[in-house]
Amino acid sequence: MDTRIYTDLANEKLEFNAYKNDLSFAVHGLNAAELTTLGQCSVAETLFYGNGNFDQSLAGFKNGLKERLLTEKLYLFICEHKPTKISKLKSYKGLIDKKKIANERFIECEILTKSSMSILTAIVNVQFESLEDYLFDFFLDSSISFAFTSGNADFEPRCSFNQELVDQCIFVKETVEINYLQLTLRYCSRGFKFFRVGGDGVGGYWSIQEFFKYKK
Repeated sequence: MDTRIYTDLANEKLEFNAYKNDLSFAVHGLNAAELTTLGQCSVAETLFYGNGNFDQSLAGFKNGLKERLLTEKLYLFICEHKPTKISKLKSYKGLIDKKKIANERFIECEILTKSSMSILTAIVNVQFESLEDYLFDFFLDSSISFAFTSGNADFEPRCSFNQELVDQCIFVKETVEINYLQLTLRYCSRGFKFFRVGGDGVGGYWSIQEFFKYKK
């Protein structure tokens, strides 16, 4: 296991975003105020190696996730891969397997994107004892899912928050791509921390990346 810290995100983007879609952290075009805000933020990347063994590196990554993430009240945001047509069946089924997660542990929200189209979103309160039942179903795809802590004991997931995330921090076209740059700019200054999968086994390692504000 190894940890790398990035503190110049505008110039180090090609390192921590190497295996990601450029849209997930598109720093070109930022204004002076946004660059100042970004300069107060950092990414800590923890890498888990498996000595060339894919299963071993993945097992170490999963164990490391449990140790790394579940130190604060943790939430998981998820959404559909792409907008789909609105239907009663879609709204009824939702994203969450209700056999795995109790109703009081999540909220589901359907966000309208354009005429007759929507994306389903959800926020799950992650519990250690059932972590693998749902975290790994979604978290390994950072284009549609991230984990976060709010830094606020009074935070409660609401559909208005999901709507805000979709409006401000998610590219919704033919497919969906989470905009981690906007998550960092808009929420890290408010005490939020965001986590995504960095390396996904390519190059012999898995990694988890934490986006946070490190300067006052």
